[in-house]
Amino acid sequence: MSTPARVMHPQCWRDLQANCKYDETLTALDKSFAASAYEHLESVLGQLALQAEHPLLRFYANLAPWVHLWSTRFARMLSALEKSAGFDSLVNRLRDPDKYDEAASVLECGARLHAARFEVAFDQVSSDKKVPDIAAKYAPTQDILWVEVSRLGESEGEKEESRKFMAIGNAFLASLGRLEHAAKLYKSLAWPRISELVTDIGTAIEQCLRDGRMREVRRAGVAAFAVASVGDAALRDWCRSEDIELNQIIGPQRERDTSRRLRRKIGDELRQLAGTDTGVVVVDLDLSTVMGDKPALVSEVEEFVYERPDLLALVLRTRYLASWSADEERAFGPHRWSRSCHSGVLTDEHFVFLNAYCRGRVAPAVLPRIITAFGR
Repeated sequence: MSTPARVMHPQCWRDLQANCKYDETLTALDKSFAASAYEHLESVLGQLALQAEHPLLRFYANLAPWVHLWSTRFARMLSALEKSAGFDSLVNRLRDPDKYDEAASVLECGARLHAARFEVAFDQVSSDKKVPDIAAKYAPTQDILWVEVSRLGESEGEKEESRKFMAIGNAFLASLGRLEHAAKLYKSLAWPRISELVTDIGTAIEQCLRDGRMREVRRAGVAAFAVASVGDAALRDWCRSEDIELNQIIGPQRERDTSRRLRRKIGDELRQLAGTDTGVVVVDLDLSTVMGDKPALVSEVEEFVYERPDLLALVLRTRYLASWSADEERAFGPHRWSRSCHSGVLTDEHFVFLNAYCRGRVAPAVLPRIITAFGR
């Protein structure tokens, strides 16, 4: 019996359910979980969440198997929080095309806090009549954290550079799970150069898949990259020689006004938390903005965290397509950086900055819970 074809342009949850059922790259258990996830997503979000202008419909145009794994995780987060106060308000935001992106970040943060044993509520009115995204209570000590979730937008120049990085990253996606890679750009490249590099990457991937040998390509003063089979020691040696991490793409440092804009963003979010002394601000950032020189980032960011007495913690987050063999965590004094993978190919990085000078006091057990929430 022939296998039914995928629905190439899914328009409803049943289309997605059919696609996961007949995706031969998923395990039977993954298919079962995903099918149940789509039933739950339909019951919670309804068909309107897949209307033409909704970001979810554009997301589900991607027919890759990892999308079904992401859907299972998404449904589980919703299920874990469905009894939380204000959950209906969050769902309404998720259904709204204009509010979905930020609401999805709020859901993610709420799920992480819930998993760290906080009691989570959404859109609750604070003592100063403000409505923060999340109120998270740690029941054993009765401490309440007031959480605002936001995104720091990119300047036009940063958007252009991000598009170029994405083009290069997408070139490696065809072999994700079969090959590993690393790449370094020595300067900001024009689009014709990017196109040449993408062609070189495709050729190297084809050759490596054919004979299993690592391929290295260098364009003097422009870029260098290597691809190899998963676990190939030669690629790890190449990464060490180039001072680059496995499955990473790095580029030249660029002059940015990120610090100024981040400082302003923190101030804007704290105004939404006015009247509270235990504010937590979570900011989603572009990958190339923050996850480079970590000691330099700590040195700069911790100072404008310390100058805000109403800020208990700042969390910087980024997400990108990459697969790592193991999660990683690193301490920078009282602050913590972590990297974790989920859905097969998605990597989350979090940087948690704790404010020793916050005037709001919480029990000693609470701060490690914040680290736990955003450290995995």
